[in-house]
Amino acid sequence: MSPNGFSPVPYFLLCGAIELAIKAKFLEALTQAEVKKKFGHDLEKMYNALDNSDKILTAHEFDVLRQANSIYRGKNFEYFDPEDALTGF
Repeated sequence: MSPNGFSPVPYFLLCGAIELAIKAKFLEALTQAEVKKKFGHDLEKMYNALDNSDKILTAHEFDVLRQANSIYRGKNFEYFDPEDALTGF
């Protein structure tokens, strides 16, 4: 936890774990190149493509996933925008 009470690190790590878990399911039927081309780092797209029996998130959890995905898919947890850092976003 950061001194000011917020840290993006847990979100980044959780998104990475979710990405690997979902991609592992798709790698049962597709090649790594196919999975990468079809989904990239888009967690929402990957989750929506799962079989219904594999979709375990509640509506609230999926909403959190969607919000985190808007940052994660663009690699913005890893590469910060200087303007965001300066304005405290």
